[in-house]
Amino acid sequence: VPPEQLVFTWSSHAVKDSRVTVELRDLGDATELWLTHELLDTEALRNSHQEGWLGCMAKLELFLAA
Repeated sequence: VPPEQLVFTWSSHAVKDSRVTVELRDLGDATELWLTHELLDTEALRNSHQEGWLGCMAKLELFLAA
């Protein structure tokens, strides 16, 4: 749903065919980003990917603020 939603398949050495959804919401003077990563088989995979995505979002915030 351009430009509000992007859905893609995520595969890596640890994960095969999981799904990532990125949703963007216009808040007027800001944009809210929701990221959902589904179809991760174990709690350990969910935790490690959550940590990775949080790191990516923190770096994105710094990049956009520069």
